[in-house]
Amino acid sequence: MTKASETHATETKAKWAIRLARAAGWLALGLAVAGLVHLWFIRPWYLTWGATGDEISRTWPGDELSPRPVSLATRALTINAPVTDVWPWIVQIGQDRGGCYSYAWLENLFFIDMHNADRIHSEWQTRQAGDTVWLARKDRYGGRGRVVVAVLEPRRAMVLVSPSDAERISRGGHAQSGTWTFILDPINHHATRLILRSRGAQDESFGAMLFGRLVFDPVHFIMERKMMLGIKQRAENAGRATSSLEPSAVSSQLSASINTHHSLRHPRLQMIRCLVQDGWNCRFSIFDCRLLMDIGRSCHTTFSIVNRQSSIGN
Repeated sequence: MTKASETHATETKAKWAIRLARAAGWLALGLAVAGLVHLWFIRPWYLTWGATGDEISRTWPGDELSPRPVSLATRALTINAPVTDVWPWIVQIGQDRGGCYSYAWLENLFFIDMHNADRIHSEWQTRQAGDTVWLARKDRYGGRGRVVVAVLEPRRAMVLVSPSDAERISRGGHAQSGTWTFILDPINHHATRLILRSRGAQDESFGAMLFGRLVFDPVHFIMERKMMLGIKQRAENAGRATSSLEPSAVSSQLSASINTHHSLRHPRLQMIRCLVQDGWNCRFSIFDCRLLMDIGRSCHTTFSIVNRQSSIGN
């Protein structure tokens, strides 16, 4: 290799080194600008997504367990259903129960084995302080994918903490890793505010703080927002199915049809009338539609028999 070619090769390498340095500099600058925009504008928005000023500044159940959080998130939305229709969906949250109503496919990429329920299960409606809420399968992650119920106010609030914090709280201490609280605030008899408050750790290193703000917080917002919308959708759908089968409306229509029929003394009609007028003690849910269909078929069959007998008699 001649001296000229060596000089050319050296110059080429220098030029590429300069170009790479410039590209790295622009990339670093872009990331820094994006990080600042995220921290100053985007993060404050998703930390208070849907919440009013009063809900953000208000003291909620469980706040006393983490009095000095490094970060605080309060998110809220309105559910067009009463508290009694929303609370069952919160009580059955958990990998071993009704799921988390979020992106199960995304959670299952981490072998969590999450499945979201679309109906209320009566066997999952008991919770109390000290219960474990599993966020992953018990045999995954060394059994660490769980939180513990620190405070439970039925139809009002459920406060979740880490297992280690649960032990500290039982000894009169605070939740050093923070709290995660589900709150129901009734608007009226037909609407409820679902509020989720996350209080971060009381003390964390710079690296942990950076990871939390740039990685954990936005990911947690995406998953939590989907959970809140999932609870809203399920509670409202169940409420619409129930309201469409209101006892007063259904029973009055059936009773009117039976009472105005000219053969009221027919034994099958008497049985249906007793069921409709005296035995309707509960609200129907979407899963009781089969019972209504059976009653409808029974009424249709009975009326057909009575009409046939009346025709023969005439």
